[in-house]
Amino acid sequence: MKIQNIYHLLQAALLLLLAASCTQEEFPAAQDKARQLTISVTDGGYNTSAVDGKITRAVENGYTTEFTEGDACGLFMVRGLYSDKKMIYSNVKLTAERDAATGKLTWKPEAGTTLEGGLSDEEYYLYYPYKADLDDTVISKLLEYAIMNPQLPFFYPLVNRWPVEVDQSSYADYTASDLMTASCTPTLDNGAVRLDFVMTHALSLVVIEIPKTVYKFTDVQVPNYTVQSEATFTGTAKPLRMTDGTYRYLLPNSLPTIEGSYDGGNREFTITPSGLSSGSYKRYKVD
Repeated sequence: MKIQNIYHLLQAALLLLLAASCTQEEFPAAQDKARQLTISVTDGGYNTSAVDGKITRAVENGYTTEFTEGDACGLFMVRGLYSDKKMIYSNVKLTAERDAATGKLTWKPEAGTTLEGGLSDEEYYLYYPYKADLDDTVISKLLEYAIMNPQLPFFYPLVNRWPVEVDQSSYADYTASDLMTASCTPTLDNGAVRLDFVMTHALSLVVIEIPKTVYKFTDVQVPNYTVQSEATFTGTAKPLRMTDGTYRYLLPNSLPTIEGSYDGGNREFTITPSGLSSGSYKRYKVD
């Protein structure tokens, strides 16, 4: 009786293994032929600090970025080991398009360009937002560091030279400053090499809460009315105002002091950011 039960359990386990092998392609350790690349991009979002119409650019959803049609990333692919590493793709522009059948975003190179990969010893890297005029010195440094300093992140030279706007009060300047990077391990999907990039933010983020004014009415049938206070920033650092009334500021390497006032200039405040690391955010509540 016990032997029969074990036999049936083994049969069931074997069937499950066969089913799994039919639904998931194994990525071979070495391929002799490059295959077409298909690419997806998502944002891993900001982590909380340990101390605490149609838009054609990325939009904010909480502390993650939702990419939209027209967004563009830069792709790099390196092939080889140690000193034999070579840059196969360098700053290839990938633009987000909406797939009519699935409704999902697909990231495609410019017309006439086909991307292929999947051979052994390949590394894939992506950054956002795309810069067509990326400094040639930076690009050469990426490969140089990949060969001479493999212990450092691939985009280390880019992060150190990324231009961060002091005035981020417009969404265009804010998103232009918000550098994101990623690397990934390829998988096979219907014969194509699939790259699923999960982006991480290279900078840290300050979120500023300004006091709200709440008007309460004696008539209980009339709901309270809340007015978001608006701040004026008097220093060089100019944060972006969000729809929820908070302000956001991406920090460059040198941490600036954020100075401002609200209530018609009657109440002043100064914020000196500290305790932040790349990819994290910290909320500051103004009294």
